[in-house]
Amino acid sequence: MLICLSAGCGSGSAGGAVTLRLNPVTNQNYVYESITTAKGRKDYNARQIWDCIFPAKTSNGFTYSKWPVSIRADGRDVPLPKTLGRLLRTASVDALGHEGERPVGRGVSRPLQAFEMEPFIAFPQGPVQVGATWKDSVPGAGYTTRYKLEGIEGQVATVQATAHAEITGRSGLLMDGTSVYQVSLKDGMVITAEQHVRTSGTSGTTKEERQTFKRSPKP
Repeated sequence: MLICLSAGCGSGSAGGAVTLRLNPVTNQNYVYESITTAKGRKDYNARQIWDCIFPAKTSNGFTYSKWPVSIRADGRDVPLPKTLGRLLRTASVDALGHEGERPVGRGVSRPLQAFEMEPFIAFPQGPVQVGATWKDSVPGAGYTTRYKLEGIEGQVATVQATAHAEITGRSGLLMDGTSVYQVSLKDGMVITAEQHVRTSGTSGTTKEERQTFKRSPKP
C-alpha cells in the first residue's frame, strides 16, 4: 500500500512523499493476463492467464502463490494443471515485495527470476518523492534491478525499472531489461506492466522479448 506522508502527494507534487508497501487482500484471487512476443532464433507469441493469491499474513508479510491457468497454443487456450503451478511458484513475500527462497523448477536460475512478471515489485525502505531511485539485488545471485518513481496520478504510481543479470555456467547468458509499472496506491499491487528484455549468449545469439502484464478488473 502507498501511504501519503504529506499533503498533495496523491497528485505527484514535488513536495509529496509516499511510503510504498505491499498490502494485498488475503485469500482474494488476483487474475493477470500476460502476452509475450519474442524475436530471435525462434519467433513466438504467447498469451497466458495467471491466478495469484496471498493465502495468509505472516510476521513480516504474506504467503504467496502464482500459477498459470491457461496458455494459448495453436490459436486456442489450453488449461494447465494447477498443482504444478502452485508447486513452482509458492513463496513468502514481505511488505517491501522481497520474496523468500522458493522452489525453482525446470532448471531456472535465480537471476532469471528477476525477469519474471510478478503482481508486485520491490519497494524502498523509507518514504520517497517523485524522481527518487532505489535498488534491489541479491548478493551472489547475479542480478540487480534499479527502480525510479516516475510519477503519481490519482491512485496510481508509475515506476520505471532496469534489470541486469549475468548467468554463469554453460548457458553464459547476459540479460538486460527495462520495465514500466503502474502500481495501485490501494494495495501496492501491479495494475499493468510492460517489459522489454534482451538476452545475449556466449555463442553470439540474441533474443528480444516484449511482455505486457495486466491485472483483470474483476479478480
